[in-house]
Amino acid sequence: YVYIGYGSDSETKEIWIDDLKIYRNTITNKETVKPEIEDPAGEAPDPVYFNSFEEGLGEATIVGSGTLETVGGNFGTVFQNVGGALRTNYLLLPENVLTFSNSTKELTITVWVNASNAGVSSDYQWAPLFMAYGAAPINNVNTSPLLACQYRGVVAVNTNGPDNIGDNWCDYTDAQNDEKQNVIYNNSKDWLADHEWHFYTAIFTETTAAVYFDGELKNSWTISGSGKGNTVGTLFSNSKLKYICLGGNQAWNWGDNDAGFMFDDIAIYNVALKESQIKTLFRQKK
Repeated sequence: YVYIGYGSDSETKEIWIDDLKIYRNTITNKETVKPEIEDPAGEAPDPVYFNSFEEGLGEATIVGSGTLETVGGNFGTVFQNVGGALRTNYLLLPENVLTFSNSTKELTITVWVNASNAGVSSDYQWAPLFMAYGAAPINNVNTSPLLACQYRGVVAVNTNGPDNIGDNWCDYTDAQNDEKQNVIYNNSKDWLADHEWHFYTAIFTETTAAVYFDGELKNSWTISGSGKGNTVGTLFSNSKLKYICLGGNQAWNWGDNDAGFMFDDIAIYNVALKESQIKTLFRQKK
């Protein structure tokens, strides 16, 4: 039993308590030393879905091969996927985790990733991180609607709108990139090659998208929100994206293999996190 403000021999005076934290292991200076400059906007809101795997899979389900592994330290228990196959091995998340964004028209996905057991960079150069579809693969081929967040730092949305004319898609092309070039972070630019833990963030609104590694912006896009190839369409206005995958299940008949990554602290937000909030989440764990 843990009591706050109870148990002394004298009557407890009025006190205010804030930001109470209980750690599962011994803390270090990283946790006890207060930063010299505090960003009042740096505290992220609560996610609509979160899984640290410390108490098992929760509502998530392992598809194919994969295990929960204990790595200790700040990461504790993590999900270890098995790589090499196509649309075979991944973690299936609860089907409602993206529906919370329908009203806010904003979505943020964050997850810690480690490639220690994934081989060399060329073994996972095209691998998916986070994929969402309307249904499971049919004969090992996926169909739209689709939301894709790929390991190499690019994203795509294809939700096939109600008019069925195919305008509701966006590949976030070089031309739509705010720097007029999509930087691809694989092979020689592999951000996981050091086999350390890294923090991935993808953010979507109706007219923007962005990808961050370890709190640093890597790619960002601005789209018109209308017209062929320039809209995310029904991404925020229906509940079609129910088959939600972490670590594999690449799009359609592409030959992009599932990756043997470790994952921890997968979180879904129904808001677009600010850069300061992403950096705070990164510092709190790393």
